[in-house]
Amino acid sequence: MTRIIIAHVAISAAKLTQYRRNIGHNDQDTSIIHRTMVRIKLFWL
Repeated sequence: MTRIIIAHVAISAAKLTQYRRNIGHNDQDTSIIHRTMVRIKLFWL
């Protein structure tokens, strides 16, 4: 069950990154993505 959630979050983060690249938005979006990735890394520990 946890792996499904992690996969979903990882896909969402990847979509956000691609969306940000396409639009070239502000740094706030980037920090949100970084925080999400940190959470994913903490989940794996």
